[in-house]
Amino acid sequence: MSNKELDTLRQEIDAVDQEIHRLLIRRTELVLSIGDNKRNGDGEQGQAPVYLRTGREAELLRRRLAAHEGPLPRGVVARVWRELIGAACLMQSPFRVAVFAPERSAGYWDLARNHYGSSVSMSLVTSAQGALREVSEGKSLGVLPAWSDGESDPWWPLLVPAGDVTLHVICRLPFYESATGRFENFAAFVVAPFPPEASGDDLSLAVVRVDESASRARLLDKFKAAGLEARVVAVNNDPGGAGLTNLVELDGYLDGDDRRLAALSENEDGAVTGVAVIGAYARPVGSLV
Repeated sequence: MSNKELDTLRQEIDAVDQEIHRLLIRRTELVLSIGDNKRNGDGEQGQAPVYLRTGREAELLRRRLAAHEGPLPRGVVARVWRELIGAACLMQSPFRVAVFAPERSAGYWDLARNHYGSSVSMSLVTSAQGALREVSEGKSLGVLPAWSDGESDPWWPLLVPAGDVTLHVICRLPFYESATGRFENFAAFVVAPFPPEASGDDLSLAVVRVDESASRARLLDKFKAAGLEARVVAVNNDPGGAGLTNLVELDGYLDGDDRRLAALSENEDGAVTGVAVIGAYARPVGSLV
């Protein structure tokens, strides 16, 4: 290829870059315009801010990945759109992210940065309680490590301090896994002071208190009888002696008013003594190669 032909290709690239830049600006203007039109609902206690639409974000990214063709890696497409989403949210209203990273593991920090982008301010907190306190005070979203069965001091029971859910799980990280960065196989959850938003393909989380005599198999049978597909993902011994607290993952988007959940604790056998939905999140898309 001659130098003249190379120069022609570089000029085409410059023209494409200019058009991409123009479209990015136009996209940002449209997002900000939508935010202005919906601003009257922003800031109300218990309501998601107009700029933070977790369900909409997941739908958008799924569409872009499904439509993508060509040599550009799908992980790059996801990274570009996550940067755009994070920056657009920040321009509509400043927000921060508080990351609880046990033993200061960089993996959880990377998960949060990869999702919210390079523009969003993040801070490292030394305890789950500290992260949840920042969330409850309206200072930050909280990013906390995914739970594991048998933890000595899990954070998820703290979302139901007295039977009322005031903080909610709204997102699971990573929503996508890049081919080059598995983040030490870590997973984390985002907690916010407002409920999640359905994305069309979701999983819900509920804290279920049961009598000590109720086995895991018996509990799952009760969910199945209620028409719900469920999995117990963690169990915590109640220090107050009121039984066991189970963290249950359910297929679909459920809220606290779902009658199928209420029926579990209304059963006469008394095995289930309480059910509280603590959130939902878009089903992750998995690995992007």
